Amino acid sequence: MIAVNKSLALLLCLTALALAPGLAQGKTLTREQAHLLQVQAEQGDPKAQYYMGVMHADGVGVAQDYAKSREWYEKAARQGYAPAQYSLGMMYASGQGVPQDQQKAREWWEKAAARRHTTAQYNLGVMYYNGRGVPRDYAKAAQYWKEAADLGYAKAQSALGVMYASGQGVQKDLPAAKKWFGKACNIGDPQGCEGVKKLEGQGR
Repeated sequence: MIAVNKSLALLLCLTALALAPGLAQGKTLTREQAHLLQVQAEQGDPKAQYYMGVMHADGVGVAQDYAKSREWYEKAARQGYAPAQYSLGMMYASGQGVPQDQQKAREWWEKAAARRHTTAQYNLGVMYYNGRGVPRDYAKAAQYWKEAADLGYAKAQSALGVMYASGQGVQKDLPAAKKWFGKACNIGDPQGCEGVKKLEGQGR
């Protein structure tokens, strides 16, 4: 009987982890699943810790509590879990539950970007393009957008298309601009499609 109970607990816990990515889309967990997720988090599982952060940030199954969300994100982030590193960066960038701090946002996004988190890479590009919290640097913006674009992130592909079309941060290259706009358009990005249409209208 004990072995059966342990197996059931493991199954419920795995189910909780499987369902957890849907929390932001309005899905929820049973009380037992949420409890098992917390047990896993307290035992040091970074993925479970991250989803505990999501639950507290969004008020899913628990009272909304940004301080607790940050604590759980930080536990996971310090174990190198990229989604938690990205989420901490978002909290610091927006001042949600923490004092707004663009430097800390950049530091956490850099950690996530090093682990191939495409949205972190894109956001770093935006920071450097706009000079928000860092000196404006178009070359660095293009570098981060290229990293995300190579991994298939449509918004970065469109942004890179803009850079090649304008010559900001990279040598002006209209065929390269059209290529990146096309890649973005092919996965449904409106800016990419508009970029292709504009270049074709110019006979490019």
